[in-house]
Amino acid sequence: MSLNIVYDDLFLEHSQGPFHPESPDRLRAIKSALEETSLWKKPLDIAPFPPELLEKIHSKDYIKKLEDEPPGPLDPDTAWHEKTFGIAMKALSGAYTGAKTTFETGNPSLCLLRPPGHHSGPDYFGGFCYFNNAALAAETARTMGAERVAIVDIDVHHGNGTRDIMASRKDVLYISTHQWGIFPGTGPPKDVGEGEGKGYTANLALPSGSGDRTYEMAFEDVAMPLLDEFKPEMLVVSIGMDAHYMDPLATLSLSSPGYMSLCKQLSEKAKQYCSGKIVYVLEGGYNLKALGDVAVGLATLLDRGETSETEFDLVRDHEGEGRGWVDTTKDVLKEYWTL
Repeated sequence: MSLNIVYDDLFLEHSQGPFHPESPDRLRAIKSALEETSLWKKPLDIAPFPPELLEKIHSKDYIKKLEDEPPGPLDPDTAWHEKTFGIAMKALSGAYTGAKTTFETGNPSLCLLRPPGHHSGPDYFGGFCYFNNAALAAETARTMGAERVAIVDIDVHHGNGTRDIMASRKDVLYISTHQWGIFPGTGPPKDVGEGEGKGYTANLALPSGSGDRTYEMAFEDVAMPLLDEFKPEMLVVSIGMDAHYMDPLATLSLSSPGYMSLCKQLSEKAKQYCSGKIVYVLEGGYNLKALGDVAVGLATLLDRGETSETEFDLVRDHEGEGRGWVDTTKDVLKEYWTL
């Protein structure tokens, strides 16, 4: 097992503006932490994605609209600059390169991309996102022959864009863990997808304070059984590090070891069903020290198959703040799966 890193200095040139939490310093913090622990390695050469792949997840009109968009704010949190389109295309190419390399070699990929993507839907942007990197990674695997792909989203915010892109499909299972009641206000447990995709969307909406114990139950009772039944041929993980107790934008309380436990379980499922094919795509995470801490633990796991010591190991959720919320999601999904 050898970890592929996907990264390009061009990602540092994307700026939302001064004092914005989604800043180039996020990638600098991750890269620095990996370099300090000798986990950094030469990134893969990023290959351009086939244009038809993007048109499978975003409408042609939307792609054209952004290509022609003049500089200025798209919404109060999401800016548009002259270089944004090109950098977003490079991020998509990074997701494509990571997914393609992992599918061909079986080695895991860690895609350190900016801008993030999971709030971008078929024809909309938002939440610092323009195009959906994780969805493109999943579509890459499908095009290469994977009949079933699972996307697991661990960001503190619901991946409304990914949900909307995949909601009517049964070849892609979408599982999201997120804090309920915050941006973007979507992802209730009762949302299980639509049309042919009913049952292939699982929303583990969690209350404020949920952390290690709640996530342990969410994975044990819902996420892992779903993967066992679905048997994906590729796993894509939208890895947002903002569910961490150090993060300033929300109030979930995962510790760094809690993150590692989740990632270890996902990697084991990838080995069980996908010959190790798992791709991690960076989404949120806005405390620089926590970003580095989780990234080091994740890279150690993916590259060496080992766990490493982490700095932020305080467990704040011993009893399972979200136990009832996990049970609710499980009950909803029992109509479609033998949980």
